[in-house]
Amino acid sequence: MVSLFEEQAAARSIGFAIDFAPDLPPFVVGDPTRLRQVLVNLVGNAFKFTQRGAVSVCVERAGLGTSQGGRQVNLIRFTVSDSGIGIDPDAMLRLFQKFEQADASTTRRYGGTGLGLAICRQLVELMEGEIEVASTPGQGSTFTFTLPLADGVAPPLVPQVALAPHSHQLRVLCAEDFPTNQIIIRVMLEELGHRVDVVANGVLAVAACVHTRYDLILMDGRMPEMDGATATRLIRVGGWPDQPVRDQELMIVALTANASDEDRSRYLGVGMDDFLSKPVDEAALHGLLARAIERQLQRGFMLPRMPSSVPRNVARGQAELDALFGVAPKTGAMPLPSPPAQASRGGDLQRRIRVAFVADLEGRLLELDAALAAQDQDGAGRLLHGLKGSAAYLDETELHMLCTEMEEAADAGRWTQVALHLPRLRALLAQIAIPGKEM
Repeated sequence: MVSLFEEQAAARSIGFAIDFAPDLPPFVVGDPTRLRQVLVNLVGNAFKFTQRGAVSVCVERAGLGTSQGGRQVNLIRFTVSDSGIGIDPDAMLRLFQKFEQADASTTRRYGGTGLGLAICRQLVELMEGEIEVASTPGQGSTFTFTLPLADGVAPPLVPQVALAPHSHQLRVLCAEDFPTNQIIIRVMLEELGHRVDVVANGVLAVAACVHTRYDLILMDGRMPEMDGATATRLIRVGGWPDQPVRDQELMIVALTANASDEDRSRYLGVGMDDFLSKPVDEAALHGLLARAIERQLQRGFMLPRMPSSVPRNVARGQAELDALFGVAPKTGAMPLPSPPAQASRGGDLQRRIRVAFVADLEGRLLELDAALAAQDQDGAGRLLHGLKGSAAYLDETELHMLCTEMEEAADAGRWTQVALHLPRLRALLAQIAIPGKEM
């Protein structure tokens, strides 16, 4: 939490403090993902509406209670306070409703539709908690939510073990239309020692399979010209009549930001073998590649042995990252001392991911505007799906949740709902595009 907001606080000369009460239990049992989403939303709003003064977070014990299952639990209270613009009393009762902010001028000045607070309420209620707000116009606001959390135990200390190198090298095709996602998958696969080709839609994926025999395809579900499901069906029947694919039975895995049981059934139904959810977990990808190797060997294919010199977790040089992400190298810059390899790799890669996303953003937004103007459900849904996947890789929680709702609304043709979300989408994307944010 501190790392997410401390740079923003320093840049705007706003105080930021987190206080933990001394009587807090050392460990509790809860849902860290939902808790983090609520805190990120509330603290993010506090900074957005605070021009001067401070934002603070306080965590304290509010006594004991009983969970819905009758178990004794700690009542842990989280308080997020700011010295911002405050909220008018007549707006307080509507504040946690979707699309509600204090007034329309708030949306125009600060961006957003109030969706984040509705999400906060839903998440808190899913954790069996309660949320409330107190505010004075012109002086600031205080959001408080209380969660029932049972006593926990210290998690076991599990040493981080490097993933074992694969025995053989695969030729992998990645079909993905968003540059941010393309590069992340390429880097992950190459660092595991495999060869990778990348295409931007299903038509190109089928064409690639006509010319090259691949061992594995990572296929995005939603792409322009031809989606992943259609491309998979075409590969499974052997390709085009006059252009057969080299191997119609190769392993095809859905690469998607949608990970529901319904999606899994749909992908399996069109002939895919499995699916990976974005953001892709390296351990899950490693296991999938191991299964692909075993499958190809059982089918009698001769795979090249994995070179013994494949580097694992070695920092990529600045020039190599610039080339991968299509970023022009800086001229006249003084060389900086090299940080430790792992820190350099993570920091440079994350910065380049953000740079690539921002560079591609203007064109994507123009495409989205055209799709919305034409009420093109498939086009709008596909673009929002891609933004959602990139948001997951960038660890932009609110953007990911917003794109999820907008994608569902676009798929259902609920254009009024999409339009209500649009100002907040643009505000979140504008924050990502702020120069220096990627640093």
